[in-house]
Amino acid sequence: MPIKNKNQETHGSFNPRKLQGGAAAPASSPTTLYWVAGVVAVIILAAAAFWYFRVHSGPKVETANSTSSKQNQSEAVKEAENILDRVAKHIDLPQGEKPQVARVTDASKLKSKFPSLSNVKTGDYLVVYSTWTAVYDPEDDKLTTVTPLK
Repeated sequence: MPIKNKNQETHGSFNPRKLQGGAAAPASSPTTLYWVAGVVAVIILAAAAFWYFRVHSGPKVETANSTSSKQNQSEAVKEAENILDRVAKHIDLPQGEKPQVARVTDASKLKSKFPSLSNVKTGDYLVVYSTWTAVYDPEDDKLTTVTPLK
C-alpha cells in the first residue's frame, strides 16, 4: 500500500501548490497575461483619444474659409467706424470706450422688447455705450433716439 501524505488525495495526483498551504491557484499562462494587458492598454488609449477629441473639437474661431471671414470682420469694423464718425457729428461720444454698433434687421422684434425704441426702423443702427444707447438713421443722417441706460 502506498504511503499517503496528508495533503495528497487518494484518487488524484500530487499537486505541489496544495503543499504550500491552501487551494490551488488558477493557472495563468503568459499569453493570458498579455491579453489582459492588451485589453487594458486599448481601454486606456480609447479613453485618451476620446478626451483629446472632446477637448480639441470645440467651436472654432475661424471658419474653413478664413480669408473671407477676416475680410468680413474688417469690413464690419470699417462700417462700424464709419457709423461712429457719422454719429459723432450729432453728439459727443465718450472717449476711451468702445461702443457696440449693430444694424437693425427686424425693427418689430426690437420695438416689442424695448418700447423706448418705438421709432426705430429696419436699416437703422444701434450705438450702445455703457451709459446710453442711440439709434442712428443713415438715410436721413440723424439720431432718432438717445436713451440712458439704467
